[in-house]
Amino acid sequence: MVQQARKTEIYDALVCGDLLTALPHIAQTEFGGPCDLVLAADVLCYFERLEGLMAAVVAIFKSGGLFAFSVEPCVEALTDSAACKADDVVELPGNATRYKHRIEYVQACAELAGMEIVACRKTIGRYAKSITPVPYTLLLLRCRVSGMAM
Repeated sequence: MVQQARKTEIYDALVCGDLLTALPHIAQTEFGGPCDLVLAADVLCYFERLEGLMAAVVAIFKSGGLFAFSVEPCVEALTDSAACKADDVVELPGNATRYKHRIEYVQACAELAGMEIVACRKTIGRYAKSITPVPYTLLLLRCRVSGMAM
């Protein structure tokens, strides 16, 4: 995917690596300091726990920085498992690398990291096997603190 993206020649920078270790490096070397916006579409579903990611994002922000991302919400009516009632994170059946997250858990992680929810919208994020709609929640968070020295 990175190779295909490079061919388009529309990106300022493309980095392939572990997100948590790459974020500080990218902020300093590619953008010269604190970031105003981090966008992560269809990324958080690969993280079981979000506390570390939220802290890593805040660490590269200016105060007021925005974090826009999508999650597959853990909504009991939309799952085969009652686990959503009790757990913050539920592994998707038959897929050990994707996770659904309770919105209350996402909000708690955001608040712990120093961010607040600015917008939250439900949508269809993709179609499983090209026919079954998969619900997503789009969120926009604002950082209340400055993580990076200016």
